[in-house]
Formats: sequence, C-alpha cells, structure tokens
Amino acid sequence: MKAVFAEENGGSQFIAVKLETLEGLTSEGKLAVMAGLKDLSPHVYDFEKIKDDTSKFNFDKQGRRVSAKNGTLLWVDVEEFNEDRAVIEATSWFGNLGAVFLKFDARYVDNQWELKVIRRAVA
Repeated sequence: MKAVFAEENGGSQFIAVKLETLEGLTSEGKLAVMAGLKDLSPHVYDFEKIKDDTSKFNFDKQGRRVSAKNGTLLWVDVEEFNEDRAVIEATSWFGNLGAVFLKFDARYVDNQWELKVIRRAVA
C-alpha cells in the first residue's frame, strides 16, 4: 500500500483502508497494517467507519462517493497466493478520475517478501 501511495495519492490529511480486502489477517494484523501507515498520515482509518463522512469525501447528487478531500483510500486485491509467491494489486484511490493501480509479483525470499511491479495503470 505504501508503494502505490508513493506513486500517486490524493493527499495525506487522512488515509482510509479497506480492511476487508486484507483476507487472512487477524484483527491484530489489520491494526498492525494501519499502524504501519501512520508514517504516511497521522490519521489512518478503517474505511467502513468513515465511508459516509462528508468532511473526508465529496459525494454527487445521487449520494455516490466521487473523490476524497485531501486524503487517500487504499486497498489490496490478492489475485494468487501460495506460501512463496503472490500476485497482488494495490490501489490508491482519491477520486473517480484519480486512482493508481499497481500489480505486483511478490516472492518470499530469505524470510521477506520482494515486490516487482508487473503492471501500472492510472485513472
């Protein structure tokens, strides 16, 4: 998530994280992920708890979220996973016309995950 945030973001006034995309992590693990993002913003939230907050997001007349207000929504999608390899897409969303998607080939080598970007898309 830090890598995709570094590519492009909507600001660091807040970071919202879609925790439900962190499949397989315990509640403690999800809290650790959020704590690990505190160096990007002192205000890191569970997206589900702030998704309707008009001080953080702009909404259209139909009530659809259209952009973040000086903040960024982050999430990951795990496409493939086994004990030593994964394909993961990370998203930095800050508006319907502002998002970055990085797809990584992740390999577990020497007790750590090494990431290689295999696709980059910008909206």
